[in-house]
Amino acid sequence: MIELIGSSLLEAACACLSGVSSLTSQGGPTPIQFERSSNMLTHDTVLNPSAGANGNGFELSLTLTDKSLVQRFEQQRTLIADRVRSIVYSYATCVYITGRTGSGKSFTVQEELSKHEVPWFCHNARISPMGLFELIREHPEHVVLLDDVPSIARDKSALQILLAAVDGDPQKPRRVSYKTLDKDIRFDFLGRLILLGNVPLGHDPLAQALAGRATLLDHEVDDAVMGAYCKHLALQGFKGLSAAECLEVALFVIDETRASDLRLHLRHLFKGLEDYRQWKDGHAVTPWRVLIRTNLHESAREHVAQLSKAEEIESQRDVVRRVCKQFPNDGKRQQREFSTQTGYGKSVFFERKRELKQLGRVTRKI
Repeated sequence: MIELIGSSLLEAACACLSGVSSLTSQGGPTPIQFERSSNMLTHDTVLNPSAGANGNGFELSLTLTDKSLVQRFEQQRTLIADRVRSIVYSYATCVYITGRTGSGKSFTVQEELSKHEVPWFCHNARISPMGLFELIREHPEHVVLLDDVPSIARDKSALQILLAAVDGDPQKPRRVSYKTLDKDIRFDFLGRLILLGNVPLGHDPLAQALAGRATLLDHEVDDAVMGAYCKHLALQGFKGLSAAECLEVALFVIDETRASDLRLHLRHLFKGLEDYRQWKDGHAVTPWRVLIRTNLHESAREHVAQLSKAEEIESQRDVVRRVCKQFPNDGKRQQREFSTQTGYGKSVFFERKRELKQLGRVTRKI
């Protein structure tokens, strides 16, 4: 639902928004309903009077609920920035930040690093243990940002390298070595590591040893927060698009992900805005909604294909732990959130829950 506040509401709405189907004036906030052709859900946004250049302008703004959710998201971003500064100023040797895909982890970390006069390097692709060793050796005094920790954490040799690099005083060199049949290379590493991943470290001894040496931060946000933040970003406009156009795209992206049981993330929004720009500029025959919808569905299939069976099961267990922690006394909500985040139903939820109990990886009843 879009609400308009002020006088001359119909003119303002028509000037700012398309697809208006009805307007009811009963005093106070007046609802305007959009025609939705793609199973779109109801949203709340407010169009407030604004002193524009001609004196009769309006501006879109979030509801109080969405503003509160955006504030929560910004507080989490601030916490990430604080952890980055602990690395920049050598209070810690390693920070491991986990959280859902597309929740702004990489952007927030790199944004904060760029504010400081500290050498840093980012690697965001798969890497072998020897490649990891050489990467760290080539940047012995840098902050090294590794943006694909799960693939590294599956390899014992890579974990041993990471352990050596972070085990010690953050203000003193740590000896790192790599030994093969014909090589025995050693160097002192004075840099620090920032590790990013979508799931926590594994439960094998080496992974847990790394977890014990790193500062851990879980940047987990739910879809309500992500949706509010997408609307917040949309209202700032994007590459020549108006706030109203961006909001229309954001609402479609939010509803399409919900209707398809996909997890919303910020990349969905920005890809959708680029699809809209292409269509608006006349460089696409396909309607922008179809462009966005097909991209969302292909992204979901690609993500599933990239995971091994073992990785998928571990990811599902992590979702079970999260939703049970988030909704401790609401079994139906736990199941619904699990299904929304994974695409699997009740039987898989209970199977993963049973496995967690058998593995002794829960500290209380879930």
